Amino acid sequence: MSQREEHDQLEGTGKAKHHFDPRKVEKLYSPARLKALGIKKLLSELALCPGQRVLDLGTGGGVLLPFLSGAVGEKGKVVGSDNSIQMLDCIKKKFQYEVPDNVELCLNGDERLPFHSDFFHRVMMVCLLHELAQPQHMLKEVSRVLRPGGRLLTLEWKTEAMDPGPPVSHRLPPQKIKNWFRKAGLTDSNSVNWNQRYFIVTARRPFEK
Repeated sequence: MSQREEHDQLEGTGKAKHHFDPRKVEKLYSPARLKALGIKKLLSELALCPGQRVLDLGTGGGVLLPFLSGAVGEKGKVVGSDNSIQMLDCIKKKFQYEVPDNVELCLNGDERLPFHSDFFHRVMMVCLLHELAQPQHMLKEVSRVLRPGGRLLTLEWKTEAMDPGPPVSHRLPPQKIKNWFRKAGLTDSNSVNWNQRYFIVTARRPFEK
């Protein structure tokens, strides 16, 4: 099957439907948001180990990067990737241009992730899927860059109306995400009620038979 034919089987291109406004980046660092994310609990759910390579896809303001950096240690690697150069610049300013040695910032395109296949042990996507016009193409890319046995964790807004958060029409139910994971070749998907705002869905790339 050609790459073009393979992409034709996917649901859309992965291009962004809603772009976060970089002028509102300080909202991403608010104490209330950080508390709601439950970062320490997220890291535990992701089951990171020292020396692993982890991708924070759609890193936005990079709020997770220091925590991921500490979890994988100096022998590990964290990549914060985003399709907005403005957001990556915001991260550099937040770090006062001194990004930790084991953290790399990377600009990704809408069509393909600029990473080798089978590279990452873990991929994290926080409130990203609902911003994609049709996310299956990007999930296929996530499956490609994950190592066999590697895990994906995505956190999304619940579908109930609430403030803050995106419009209800932009939100995704867990079962739809699990179906997309399956179509992208990811297995063992499981959804968990995270808190009043969010739920998470996890999956892994299966080992080759």
